[in-house]
Amino acid sequence: MAKSSLRERLTHIGRKLTPRHLSLKQRFYATTLLWLALLGAVAAVAIPTIVDLFLRQNSTEQLELVYDDLLANLEWDAEGQLHLTGNVSDARYQQPYSGFYWRVAANDQVLRSRSLWDTDITQPEEKSHNSRENAQASTYWYDDDDPIIGAKGEVLIALSKTITLVGDSAPVYVIVGIDEEPLELTVLKISSSIGFILVAVVLGLCAVLFIQLEWTFRPLKQLQNSVNDLEKGKANSVVGRYPKEIMPLVDDLNALLFHYQDLLERSRHHAGNLSHALKTPLTVLKQDASNLSPDVRAPILQSIAQLQTHIEYHLAQARVAGAKNILAVESNPSNVVDSLSMAFDKVYQQRDILLVNEVDDELRLAVDEQDLNEIIGNIIENGYKWATTQVRVSASNVGQHVTINVEDDGPGVDEKQCQELATRGRRFDETTLGSGLGLSIAKVAAESYSGQVEFSRSQRGGLCVAVTLPCK
Repeated sequence: MAKSSLRERLTHIGRKLTPRHLSLKQRFYATTLLWLALLGAVAAVAIPTIVDLFLRQNSTEQLELVYDDLLANLEWDAEGQLHLTGNVSDARYQQPYSGFYWRVAANDQVLRSRSLWDTDITQPEEKSHNSRENAQASTYWYDDDDPIIGAKGEVLIALSKTITLVGDSAPVYVIVGIDEEPLELTVLKISSSIGFILVAVVLGLCAVLFIQLEWTFRPLKQLQNSVNDLEKGKANSVVGRYPKEIMPLVDDLNALLFHYQDLLERSRHHAGNLSHALKTPLTVLKQDASNLSPDVRAPILQSIAQLQTHIEYHLAQARVAGAKNILAVESNPSNVVDSLSMAFDKVYQQRDILLVNEVDDELRLAVDEQDLNEIIGNIIENGYKWATTQVRVSASNVGQHVTINVEDDGPGVDEKQCQELATRGRRFDETTLGSGLGLSIAKVAAESYSGQVEFSRSQRGGLCVAVTLPCK
């Protein structure tokens, strides 16, 4: 049992977490937050990449400018020595250890920027050229897997070209590089700033989304509260002003409620009129039949009794409202039991039966009061007929339902007879007045409210009738 209960609880929790059980708000929040999270993840990857690409492209343009500046100032003298006729225009290449370096090599001669001071930068072995046979314009870029190290040990963004100057066929190797760390720090700062802005935008969007949803769904919340008031019996119709998209639904619901209530009242009224209209002719027929001979009288009286049984049963059914989900119904079972006790104490005065009402005064049922009178009244009347001294009525909550137990201390019935008690017209003692319809009517009326009636032997020796009905 414990394992089964745990499994049922886990299944219930799982069903609650499935998307189909989410409210409209939860679905809107979930999809929006999922979309924002996806955009945030894309932005977190794309923005640093784009910024880094832009800054590296800008660095490339700077290196190309420095390379062109060097190329314009490089020449061979009459002695075959390489000279730089002018300085590079960017002053950062003159400042020691500035992170901006250039190097020119031809044969065994090396020219360096002042920023290298007493250090040097060289090409990696696998990409160096030392033979005249490879003297052609070539360009090499270096990344983290194949770095060039600067004067302070920093990794450089470097451009390396192999060229041939006019006047000599010897290849000239030119390297221009700048420190990569400032670029990475700039990417980090820009990405952090943009990330902060994105977080602020997302939080702002969430706040606006929350306000928008609360304002948009307020009419639905108002409609829900109005329907709750309707179910609790505090109102007979849905009231309030609603948007034009919801108003047709409210109008149709109110029209349905009015039609149902009007139809119910007219049905009950006609049932009462029919009952009174049939009683007099049947009474006259019984009196006339009593004057006939026994052989003729017996079958006529039997037919009249059957006719009375059918009429009473169907009139009782017509008086039952049912349909708890349409009408705003509510009843107090304790008050109903008290009023029934006062009535039956007078009807069965000669039997001297005591009814003990143990139903909580605060208990409320989602059942029409007239229908509850019909259900409980038939069961209590049966107890008054068969009890020896006492009828006891108690109630207990079972989830969203209430079980009302009516017990008597009469002779009771056996288990087999308990299964036949609710059969229409079934009577186990013909000497007791009645039509045999009371318990059957109570059972059908309870089922119209999605309830049930069960019969068993009472601990007091008599019959126990358990009526389960929805509570408020």
